[in-house]
Amino acid sequence: MSKAVESTTQIHMLESRIHEGDLSSTKKKLEELEVGHLKEKLESTGMDLEVLCMELTVVNAAKKEAQEGFRHLQVELGELKVREEGLKIANANFVESSMLEYTEGFKKAMH
Repeated sequence: MSKAVESTTQIHMLESRIHEGDLSSTKKKLEELEVGHLKEKLESTGMDLEVLCMELTVVNAAKKEAQEGFRHLQVELGELKVREEGLKIANANFVESSMLEYTEGFKKAMH
């Protein structure tokens, strides 16, 4: 049986023991096995843990930057919506005042 399969089997056995109530030592052993299992998987891929950590740091920084950019765009969108509403109101007021001026002018012309 390969080490990975053996680790997985041990993990499943320990998980079932946790469900049965043997929590204290079993949980600690499970955590140790899972870390070891993940370490084996990582080594089998040929990746170096430090390189992976650096890549994760870069990815997290890019994610944070993207989130900041998204928040900035949301603020800009909100400002544009406020301006749009302002323009709609100004346009409606202009149309209304133009209609009043036209009506007044028409009334004067008719008298």
